[in-house]
Amino acid sequence: MKIDIFKYLKPIFLLFVSTAVLSSCLLDDDETDFGTGPDFITFARTEVTAPFETDGEAKTYNLTIDLRGPGRETFKGDITVNIEIDNNKTTAVDGVNYSLPTTSVVLNEENEYSTTIPVTIFTAGIQAPEEKVLAFNITTISSDSNKLVISDTGKTSVVNISYICFADLNGTYIMTNSVCDPQVSGITITKNEEGGWDLSTADGGLLQYCTSNSGLVNSGSIIIVCGEVLASDDLSFCGNYGIGCITGGTWDENSGTLTLQHNDALFGYGDYTSTYIKQ
Repeated sequence: MKIDIFKYLKPIFLLFVSTAVLSSCLLDDDETDFGTGPDFITFARTEVTAPFETDGEAKTYNLTIDLRGPGRETFKGDITVNIEIDNNKTTAVDGVNYSLPTTSVVLNEENEYSTTIPVTIFTAGIQAPEEKVLAFNITTISSDSNKLVISDTGKTSVVNISYICFADLNGTYIMTNSVCDPQVSGITITKNEEGGWDLSTADGGLLQYCTSNSGLVNSGSIIIVCGEVLASDDLSFCGNYGIGCITGGTWDENSGTLTLQHNDALFGYGDYTSTYIKQ
């Protein structure tokens, strides 16, 4: 049975609009400060899982720091930002799991007030799978501006280092799923910059081939740790709509077969599986 997603999205949209209107009524225009607050320095990501293959080579993780706020587009001058390791949260060992070559960086017009601090991640002698936590704090900033602060919510970044076994999913696949059993060729899987894998269709084709929404592609990405697929909501229509969210899975390097376990909340299909076989 073909199901139209827009039939379901309309009430969701109306609820969103109603909530937005209600929220605006709760704001006190005299006390709410829009566009005139301070600019702030923040880590671009407050928490992330970063996979690294244990091939013996040293890797680089780029810790991004940004200037944000109402005056970002017109900001002038240099901003020096200093960071440190948060030892209360960190389980990674300096010199064994990582090294931090520098703890200071300068934001300016040349780098458009967004730059990175490189963190070296060591993989030699590590037996995958293994997990380590590496946490950073922004400690001080220096600038001529007196309206520049460190973000309360973005002053700490937690990097969950996930040591993984070698895997090579790059290629083209035949895809199917247990809901409507489509046989779709030409699905691509490619490695992304964060060490995970991007799927051109990540829900097994449920949205595109098992409903009437043939123009909507539910792409996404996954992380694989030594043959096990981690749960992921990093799909185009998972986070907001609950379509095809990945709850687990397996990767067989020998046969080139990726099996994913999903859950669909919007259309009511519930738990189902999809299979990708490398061509």
